[in-house]
Amino acid sequence: MGRATIRKTAWTNVIAKAWGTYVAGLAENTRSRRYNGLSMKRHLHIGVLAVTLLSGMGCIGIPLTEHPLTRSHEDVRYLVGAADSGRPFRIGVTTREKVIECLGEPRWHTPQHRAFGYSFRVNAIRWISPFVGEPAIFPLIHRYTPAYYFLFLELDASGFLKRSVWYRREGFTDLGEATLWAQFTKGIDDLPVPPKEEPPVD
Repeated sequence: MGRATIRKTAWTNVIAKAWGTYVAGLAENTRSRRYNGLSMKRHLHIGVLAVTLLSGMGCIGIPLTEHPLTRSHEDVRYLVGAADSGRPFRIGVTTREKVIECLGEPRWHTPQHRAFGYSFRVNAIRWISPFVGEPAIFPLIHRYTPAYYFLFLELDASGFLKRSVWYRREGFTDLGEATLWAQFTKGIDDLPVPPKEEPPVD
């Protein structure tokens, strides 16, 4: 599963100390019998809140084995190879039609379909709490942190695969995929072809 990553902050120690003080005070009140039903309810609410905050700040993140797969169960990272390789997609051999058949319609494409872009989502980290059961923690925080694999493909003027690159980005927002796509397609000669002029009619 990989090495566990533990998120710790200074607030963890503060809340833990406050929780210890609270428990000690509750025990003292119990011995002196100076509380009633209403105060017991208040104690219960405070206790639940403290445990929830403490557990939320002490989550353990377990890295997961990632398998970014196409719909035909091919690993995106090993999808493209040289012309003489045994990869599903081969430079100079695989056609535009084959790409769409295997991967479906692209998420991004240039005007004349000289470049395609695809994204694949996997779970990268699974978060658990050592303090309380999962129903008390989730969905207050995300159970999984996602990772996205972006696969970009360029085809030549004849429609054969010319170039490919993939990127991995982890997180929920600000993944920078638009910038990556712009960098990949920069310089690709893919301007729309103007229509031919019709000859004048006499």
